[in-house]
Order: sequence, then C-alpha cells, then structure tokens
Amino acid sequence: MCGREWAALAQRAFRALLMKPRRPPILRGMDATTLATYEREASRLTGRYETADMSATHRLLLKHLPAAASVLEIGSGSGRDAAFLLRQGFDVTATDASPAMVAEAKAKHPELDDRLLLTAVPLDPDSLLLTRRFSAVVAIAVVMHLSDEALGTTARQFRRLLTPTGLVFVSASVGRAGIAGQRDNTGRLFIERSPDELTGIFAEAGFERVELYQNSDAFDREVAWFSLVFRSSPAGVQ
Repeated sequence: MCGREWAALAQRAFRALLMKPRRPPILRGMDATTLATYEREASRLTGRYETADMSATHRLLLKHLPAAASVLEIGSGSGRDAAFLLRQGFDVTATDASPAMVAEAKAKHPELDDRLLLTAVPLDPDSLLLTRRFSAVVAIAVVMHLSDEALGTTARQFRRLLTPTGLVFVSASVGRAGIAGQRDNTGRLFIERSPDELTGIFAEAGFERVELYQNSDAFDREVAWFSLVFRSSPAGVQ
C-alpha cells in the first residue's frame, strides 16, 4: 500500500471514529472475553502470527531501540517479535495474559522459555515485574484490547518500568473490517483509537510522542496501521 492509499484509508477510518456513538461504560482490567478467545484460538492465531510480514515494524524497532537494551514486550502472542529481538542481541522479557498463548510461544520459540511471563496488563500492584527497569517497552497490536481506564493505568505503569531515558513503542490499527460494538467476530475487544487519541492517553501518563509512522498491514489487508514512539516528558504526569 503506497503512502497516498494509506493516507486515504486512514482518513476514512479516523472520520468514522469521530462519527461513532459514545463509548459504552469503561471495562476494568483485562477483558475476560478477549482473553477467553485467545485461550480458545491460541494454536490457530499463533500459527497465523508467525506468517506475518513484520519486516517494516522490525526495522523501526532496530532504529529506535538502543543496542543490547533491556526490552519488555507486552502481549507477546506467538513470541515472533520477542524472538526477533533476542536474535538481534536485546535482553528480552516477554509477557502474555493467556496461558495457552504462552505455551504456544514457548513451543514455537524454545529460546524464549525462561523469558516468557504469564501476566496481564495492567499489572497487579504487587507484581515483581514492577521492581524491574527496562530501556524500552514494546506493545505491538495490544492497546486496542484495553479499555481507556486499563490503558491509562498501563501507560502509567510503563513510566514506572522504564529507565529515565527509556522509550515506549506502540503499534495499533484503525479501519478494521467486521468490528461491531467494539468487538470482532470472535468476541475480542477492539477499541480503535487514532494516533492523537493514543498520544493524549500517554501524555496524561507523563509521556511525549517523538515519532509517528504509517505501516502497511502485515497480511496485506485494508487496515491502516501506525507506530508511535514515546519518551518520558520532562513535564511529568499531566
């Protein structure tokens, strides 16, 4: 998809977002129906994720992540991206909320066996993970599964997890077909937010946006993807 086509698709999707009715009451924490779908469909979904063309996104990660940095991946899915980062020399810790997805990821990428953690975001307040510090947090195709409240809490936790110069890399989409009532046909929660909406949520958590990229869909669908890079704002939490 060329830049002009992406811009037209994104413009239509963003306009549609503005026309949507007001959101239903905010869900708290990890959405149970979404988690149940990943549990039920883990084998099929991880097999599909492994076939995705992530080369463009991986180039962006290599552009922004410091060499040999400690990286926390949220929602690691099949382990595809964590395994890529590990091969590039990064010190990777990966997490997923679904036991079945974690099991599939370990089977597909045994090198991640001692690096995969079963945990959901927002993290439990007494999570040992919150005692650690990372150079970067990566969340690819995750934030759409979180309510506004859950995402706000998660973004604040990201700031706590990062070193002072750490960054957050977020990839999300808009314009996905088949979304009704903020859910896809498998029941997963899909809250489509524009780059500016996500920037606002992260700004409230004390981040500033430093880069915005347009991405083609890894499966060549008519879905507009974008990647955002955030750093801690000198002004702190709003």
